[in-house]
Amino acid sequence: MGTDAGERVTVQGRVHRTGGQVMLTPILSIGIDDYSGRRITVRGALAADDGSHVSVDGTLVGDELTMSGWAPDPGPDALVRYLRTVPGVSRDRLPDSDEILPEAGIIGVGAGLGCDGGWWSTIHVARLTAQIAARVAAQLPGSVYVHGFVRNAGLPALITPDQPVTP
Repeated sequence: MGTDAGERVTVQGRVHRTGGQVMLTPILSIGIDDYSGRRITVRGALAADDGSHVSVDGTLVGDELTMSGWAPDPGPDALVRYLRTVPGVSRDRLPDSDEILPEAGIIGVGAGLGCDGGWWSTIHVARLTAQIAARVAAQLPGSVYVHGFVRNAGLPALITPDQPVTP
């Protein structure tokens, strides 16, 4: 996931404690299972309970994150509740996730209805970058929402077509 030199990132994930190690795995909406096998090992004192959702800031080298801070995360179901309050688009205008993000390492996709009966899609990617944000920005507003397991420092937790991104 990271480089050998280390990168400043935020990881949003579920805490797993096994054999003295603390690991983070992607959290997806209810009903979407993560079969990606992606894991980030956390170095540092993460005081969150096993199974809890967290956002952890730090430096990523390979699959190891040296933690600089963390906070509880509301999880993906809070995202779905939020998306139900925004307008969507007609179903035939939803973007194809493989078309807009072919190399993004897609972990999961979903779709739902907005407050106006229009549709939106969600894409959960392994690594959220400024390049991915730029591709999402070119989509129809209200059509797609992208969030990542690991995101580059400075990027928001949720990327949408109608928000400017300046990492």
